[in-house]
Amino acid sequence: MSQSSAASIDLSFNQLGEEEEAMRRIGEGIKHASSLSELSLRGNFTLDRGVILISSGLKGNASLTSLDLSQNDLTGVAMKALVTALKVRKGIERLILAHNHLSAEGTFHIGNYLKVDRRIVYLDLSHNEINEPTSKVFFTALKHNKKLEELIYVGNDMRTEGCGMLGCAIEVHPTLKRVRIWGNNVGDEGGHHFFRSLRNNRTLLSAECGTNKMGEKTCLSAALTLHHNSTLTELDLSSTSSTDKGAIALFNALQTNSTLSKLAISLSRSEGVSTSAVHISNALNSCPLSSLSLAHFDWAGQSSIVIDTIASNTSLTHLEFDHCSIAGAFNTISMALPHNTSLLSLCLDECSLSDQHMPSLAQAIQLNTTLESISLRRNEVHQSGAKSLFSTMHDNAGLHSIDVAGNPLGFEGRQRICEGLKDGVARLRYLGGLVLRDHRGTLELPADSQFSKLDEGASNEEILKILRSRWP
Repeated sequence: MSQSSAASIDLSFNQLGEEEEAMRRIGEGIKHASSLSELSLRGNFTLDRGVILISSGLKGNASLTSLDLSQNDLTGVAMKALVTALKVRKGIERLILAHNHLSAEGTFHIGNYLKVDRRIVYLDLSHNEINEPTSKVFFTALKHNKKLEELIYVGNDMRTEGCGMLGCAIEVHPTLKRVRIWGNNVGDEGGHHFFRSLRNNRTLLSAECGTNKMGEKTCLSAALTLHHNSTLTELDLSSTSSTDKGAIALFNALQTNSTLSKLAISLSRSEGVSTSAVHISNALNSCPLSSLSLAHFDWAGQSSIVIDTIASNTSLTHLEFDHCSIAGAFNTISMALPHNTSLLSLCLDECSLSDQHMPSLAQAIQLNTTLESISLRRNEVHQSGAKSLFSTMHDNAGLHSIDVAGNPLGFEGRQRICEGLKDGVARLRYLGGLVLRDHRGTLELPADSQFSKLDEGASNEEILKILRSRWP
């Protein structure tokens, strides 16, 4: 810390928390580091005295803009010392306090800091078990902030009223652009209030709200918001358990919305057959979406309506069907994929795909000139399917990532994949679903190859890099 020329210092996970002398030296180092801009003390379980010493150093530092104190179990006393220093310092732009089990007192101090701060643009309070009463106090304070651009509030215990108050704060906030609140306990009513508040907002670009026990009422409210809001570009409602009615309302709203580029939504597992295929098709023809993630959709015999639209779509770069019943329309997918010229990433996780689907998929991938990544996690691909998938893709130089984790490949299936790698699919940079170092013999890595320099813990990425060197 004595080097004034260091711009970024990472002291994460060094067990410094109980060493007062070490924390004193760090505090002194911060004070005199004239060009230090980023500091991480993540995972040191810093005691109150240590935070006080660091905070003292912060008061005298004029260059630091990013501070990471996540995973330190900061107490109310520690937070008070930190906030006091930050009020004097007035230069921190990024503050990361995730995984600290913040108390009501600690969150209160952060809220008060936001009221007066004019520099902080990024705040991460995720996974702090912040309860509903404390969330309400914090979001009341947020209404007075005029600078924050990104708030991460993931994995806390915010509920209906807290989310409503967050929405009210966003409604009047002049700079907030991104909010991540997935993994709370907002509920359908809370989601409804949240999106109702966004109808007149003109700054928010991204709202990640998945896994919050939201449902139909939330989706209907979000749909109405999309009719009025012209700035939101990313909306994540994954794991919302929406009804078909809510999903259709969203897709209909997209027909009049020209700004949303990324959407994730899922139906309730008990919803049954969806009638949304035509509505999705119309939305894709009207709205320039670049990313679409759909989970638990079952279109019965209407899947081809969606797939035909995708074939001619020129804006989608990421398409995800997660746990969707598309096996019956797989021939349509195989015929559409070679003609699509924009898709970079395709996810077909848990779509009940089997060995019989792999030959046509492999041929489609071979003919497609833009696809870079494909995920087939948790399907029913066995040995023959693995062989089909990896033995006919030699001509596709653009495909960089394949994930087949969770499939019943068996030892023989994994061997077939390695044979495909050996014969030319080694342009891959990522492969999920098997451990390549367990198949060194099949991959025919000579003793004098680069692999001999790697230990037994060599990652797939390291081995693939060696294999790629065979094909310039």
